[in-house]
Amino acid sequence: TAWLQSKSCKDLIAFTDSVGQALATRGPDHSAVEAAGSQVQAILALLARLDDLVDEHPPAEGHRGARYGDKAFRGWCDAVAERAMGDMAGLVGAAGSDEPSAAAEELARYWVDCFGNRTRLDYGTGHEVAFLVWLLVASRRGALDAGAEAARVALGTAVLDAYVNLVRKLVATYRLEPAGSHGVWCLDDYSFLPFLWGAAQLEKDPPLRPRDVLDAAAADEHAGRYAYLGAVAWARDTKGRMCPFEEACPILTDVARLSRSWSVVRSGLTRLWEHEVLGKFPVAQHFLFGPTFPFHETGGRAAAPPPPSAGPAPGLHPEMAVFPGRARGPPGPGVGALG
Repeated sequence: TAWLQSKSCKDLIAFTDSVGQALATRGPDHSAVEAAGSQVQAILALLARLDDLVDEHPPAEGHRGARYGDKAFRGWCDAVAERAMGDMAGLVGAAGSDEPSAAAEELARYWVDCFGNRTRLDYGTGHEVAFLVWLLVASRRGALDAGAEAARVALGTAVLDAYVNLVRKLVATYRLEPAGSHGVWCLDDYSFLPFLWGAAQLEKDPPLRPRDVLDAAAADEHAGRYAYLGAVAWARDTKGRMCPFEEACPILTDVARLSRSWSVVRSGLTRLWEHEVLGKFPVAQHFLFGPTFPFHETGGRAAAPPPPSAGPAPGLHPEMAVFPGRARGPPGPGVGALG
């Protein structure tokens, strides 16, 4: 509760929402990358270099038969760590930071936590939140100008796509275990942000209604442009290969059926993200706090999730209490959308 009421948590929520608001206003405007300037281009270049590093650290021959966890991932993590200080120094140096060494060190500490756990060989929404914190710290350190709307749109389109594509490559290449997955009772085994910012992208002139996502052909047609639809396609490919989509992804199915508009989807997902990702101890316990992202308790009590009486009808999974309407199916084995 102290973390949820802290200024840093509120600032992180506000930063994430500011990107969502920009996307809702302009949609997935991929031309915003050019208008956003060299700082966004530099971040994209860093992510592209990490993508190349995957090819330089192929899977270990002796682990190809294992279900999860290729130890070659540790070599990739070591390569990222070795480059981190130099990469961050280049980023803050180009931005003309007042304290380039301190800024680079702080950014490097967050950067190495954005892509999975070297020891456990897993990846989940806690690492995704670390990337959000890195973006927030970069903006405060002057390495990223997130004040302009074009820059925020670029973060929610090009940067999001580059990060998510890298993570999916890591998961597929090294068979990373989903950290904290709740199986079918979560949006996706690994990610939340593509759904959250992806729903915002669809608020302006959407090609599909929320319920149209259940039509695989219609959703796949636009998956390359809209992060939400791309994330649904990824979930269908990774979780729904052996059974119908509504059985493999009941939460995504209920979101589609219960939501009248994409603004409703984003509103519900925002509350779900705050409660089930930021509000979960397994995620919050790994946060790094420093001079730019400190922990200062402000007092008071964190808002509790909506009570069952204010939520859905009996039999609806508790996660769906943040969405209006009714849904089918028995409750799952506990609440959880984090990875």
